[in-house]
Amino acid sequence: FFETISVKHGRTNSVVYIFEETAYISDCSDLSIIYAKELKNLKYLILDCLKFKKHPTHFNLEEALYAHHMLKPKKELFRKEIKRDPFLETMDKAEAHFEQHRSSYMKVGLAAIAVLLLLKFYLNNNAMIKASSSAAIGQALVALNKGDVQNAKFQFETLMNDHEGSETAQIAGFYLGKIAYEAGNNEKAQDYLSQYVKRKPVDILIPPATLMLANIAIKSNNYQSALSYLDEGIAASPDEHRKRLFNLEKAKISLQYGNISDARSIVNKVYGEDNLNSMEKQIAEELLGAMSG
Repeated sequence: FFETISVKHGRTNSVVYIFEETAYISDCSDLSIIYAKELKNLKYLILDCLKFKKHPTHFNLEEALYAHHMLKPKKELFRKEIKRDPFLETMDKAEAHFEQHRSSYMKVGLAAIAVLLLLKFYLNNNAMIKASSSAAIGQALVALNKGDVQNAKFQFETLMNDHEGSETAQIAGFYLGKIAYEAGNNEKAQDYLSQYVKRKPVDILIPPATLMLANIAIKSNNYQSALSYLDEGIAASPDEHRKRLFNLEKAKISLQYGNISDARSIVNKVYGEDNLNSMEKQIAEELLGAMSG
């Protein structure tokens, strides 16, 4: 038995196949899959992942790990081999070799000094520092996705301290906000996430940040703030599919606070748009049913 849903593959669509508690997502650049009920808590998630840098038609490492973290499969498989940065590959091999031959290196003082000077030269190079911090973000995300929250938190905090004011530090701040949010520490989560939304270092994380801020606002019965955060998420969403999902979220909040007229107006507008996928139709129909019931 196969089930399929349509997802964005750059400017075109591709098909996700779901069978025997397994989802096969081979060609996707659409982070809104995190809202798909059909993809949550499966046994396997076979997930597209092309490279470290952002790509117009495929997930990069950060996006793939984020999708995995939100969908929470029991096991994940990454489809495409990630091309590693040559410098990082060299550094990894050097570190492993050093650990294996530690006693020999200690005896050869001049060789050790040469290695240290070489490392210092590279680390003083701005481009290499950026590559190193990107790798550290990847390691922290891997720890987070493995459920090692304390380790991931420590690594993100270290990145914020070591790269204060940089894009890397701000991305680390987003994930610290997410960790705090999932732990129920709404005050700390709001501090981190508000700073991230204010500075906007990477647009792709603005929508999930605003969604978490909206949920925090709802818990404080701050209806208008929640809607404002969702409007900001809509403005930052890169495609119409994600904008529709955020609008449907606005409709849910309006319905929750008894503003049925606004909720109905939003849902009818979304439902009347062309090219709705199955998930959008399902959410819209469930809201219409709740309003008529």
